[in-house]
Amino acid sequence: MLDSTAPSLLRLSPRLFAIRHRRLRRRTGIRQWRPSFSRARQPAQHRHRQPETDALRHATIYSGLTTTGSAAAQRSYYFRPLDTGAPSFPYVFSTGSELVVAPNAIYFDRLFQNPQIDQTELSLQQELSRRTALTITYLGSYAHELPNFIDTNVDLNALGVLNYTIEDPQHLGPIKGGAYTTKFFYQRLNPSYHAITDITSEANARYQAAVVRLTRRMGRAFSINVGYTYSHAIDDNQNESTFADNNDVYDPTNPSLEHGNSNFDVRQRASGSIVAQTPWHLRGFAGVLLNGYSLGTSGEWRTGLPYTMRTTGAIPAHSCSYQEYL
Repeated sequence: MLDSTAPSLLRLSPRLFAIRHRRLRRRTGIRQWRPSFSRARQPAQHRHRQPETDALRHATIYSGLTTTGSAAAQRSYYFRPLDTGAPSFPYVFSTGSELVVAPNAIYFDRLFQNPQIDQTELSLQQELSRRTALTITYLGSYAHELPNFIDTNVDLNALGVLNYTIEDPQHLGPIKGGAYTTKFFYQRLNPSYHAITDITSEANARYQAAVVRLTRRMGRAFSINVGYTYSHAIDDNQNESTFADNNDVYDPTNPSLEHGNSNFDVRQRASGSIVAQTPWHLRGFAGVLLNGYSLGTSGEWRTGLPYTMRTTGAIPAHSCSYQEYL
C-alpha cells in the first residue's frame, strides 16, 4: 500500500499589509501597497493523524486518501477502447473487475507545501488640472509552491518516438515544416499499477502589469475614465482543477518545458467609460424619487490569449495497445 497520509493543510495564514502614501507636491502623490500572504511550511515528514473534516471535502485530498492502490481502496482506472478487456459504454463495474488494465494510485509528496502568494502595488498620481488626474500603477503577483500532478510510474529509459505529418498547404498553422516529432514512454516501473500520481507543490507563477489611467471630471454631471494595461503572466503549468489528475507534465525528463506564458495571459488591454450623474439635489419626496441616478457606458479592447499546441487521444494503431505505450 502506498503512503497516502495527507499533509496538514489547515494552518494559520496571516496577512501582512504595508501601505505608504507620500505627497511630493500639491498635485503629485505616491501610494505603495504590499500585502504578503504567507503560510507555515510543512515539515519534511507528515504527521500520522486523521486530517480535519474540512480538508476531506477537498477532492484532491480525498483522492490522495482513498485512491491508494490497495485491494481495499477505491479503484480508479484509465483504459483505451483497444485495451484488453475494455468494456463498452455504458458499463457498471462489478466487485471484481475483469479489466486487464492495472489500477491507478495517488499520494501526496512528502515535501508538499501550502501555496504562498505575494502581491505588490506602486502608484504615482499626478493632478494635471483641477478635474484631470493621471495615474501610473505597477502591479505584481507572485505565487510559489502551487500544486501539480506527476506520474512517477514511468520508466524513463523505455522511450519511443512518434512522427506526425502536418497537412497545411496554406501555411495557416504554427508549424511550417510539415512534420512534428514527439516522444512517448511504453513501460511501467511497477507493472502492478497504471499511473502512480505524486501530488507535488513545485510550480510557480508570476504576474506583472503596468497600468496608465486618465480620469476627467466634467462638471458635476459627467466623468470620463480611460485606461491602458500592459501585462505578462508566466507560470509552470500548475494544475487549476479541484480533483487529482493522472499526470500534468508534458515531458517528465525535462520539467523546464512547463515554464511559459499562462493560459490567461492577456498582454494588452485598453478600456474606457463615460458616466453621467444627476446634477440636482432635490429634497423631500421628489428627491427620494429623482436623486442619485447615473447612466454609464464602457468599452474594452484587448489582445487574444496565447496559442498552445497539443496532441490528444491515443496512438492510432492497433499494435500499440496499453501494454506497449503509456
